[in-house]
Amino acid sequence: MMDISDRQWLLSLLLFAAAMSSVTAAALTPTSGTCDSSQFQCDNKRCIRASYKCDDDNDCGDGSDERNCTCDSSQFQCDNKRCIPARYKCDGDNDCGDMSDEQNCTCDSSRFRCNNKRCIPARYRCDGNNGCGDGSDEYNCTCDSSQFQCNNKRCIPASYKCDGDNDCGDMSDEFNCMHDSCPRNYSRVGRKCLHGVAVARSWQDAVVECRSLTGHLATFDSVHEITFVLRRLATHEPSSFNLTFPVWIGISASRNISVSDRHTLHWQWVSGKIEPYPSPLLESFHELRERCGYLASATSAIISHTRHCAELKHALCETAPL
Repeated sequence: MMDISDRQWLLSLLLFAAAMSSVTAAALTPTSGTCDSSQFQCDNKRCIRASYKCDDDNDCGDGSDERNCTCDSSQFQCDNKRCIPARYKCDGDNDCGDMSDEQNCTCDSSRFRCNNKRCIPARYRCDGNNGCGDGSDEYNCTCDSSQFQCNNKRCIPASYKCDGDNDCGDMSDEFNCMHDSCPRNYSRVGRKCLHGVAVARSWQDAVVECRSLTGHLATFDSVHEITFVLRRLATHEPSSFNLTFPVWIGISASRNISVSDRHTLHWQWVSGKIEPYPSPLLESFHELRERCGYLASATSAIISHTRHCAELKHALCETAPL
């Protein structure tokens, strides 16, 4: 049961709502007279704020507030008489609603001119998406020597071909792929033959264990490659592969013995390949001590590293296909 204070509060709320309803009704109800100097009178006799005139919204309800508009110097006037900011002209978007802001455009060097006269960012050219709206940004695409051209004309890095991932979007990068089988104890994951070491051990002992299995700690060329492997393993593909994180992989760092570089770390894969630092593969770290790399979880494609290389972790081994 409501007390007196609750009733007073409810009464106040109802009075406020009634007052607001009256104000709204007064503002929108057609009248036979004229609107005051701060208002615009619509053809249907409604009164709206003068600032709503030519603001691209049909505030009157009959469209009369958007007719016969004269745009100011900071605006572009569309063929349908709408006024839009001048910077929206030839930006690749249909801001007018009738495409008139995208007609007769001269595209600068950072933009591509479509057959329908639209200008779109140059990076949208040959990206596999219909950025122009008429498909002209995807015509006559030629990939460079470091890329593979998909059937849908997209260009992807050549290294993505036959990696088991649908990078093209139409699977054409996975057509006609010949995958060799993997040695005993190893499973095929994309183009790699991998094996998860079940017993946790130090980084150096993991190196020795992988060598005993005629392989080495896993190495990677890109964040994309790490992401692909982690995604496959997370879905247990292959089904026999069961990996417990964190896992050691085949990268480590030691202080560079070069006189000129003795204040930097020398990052190297077990394959002998040098990894420039900073690297998009490695989390940033500035402590100048020996470090060993590992994958912290199935959801992080950035390589973590620690100076505690004697810590016990599981390991991910790799070997060449047969």
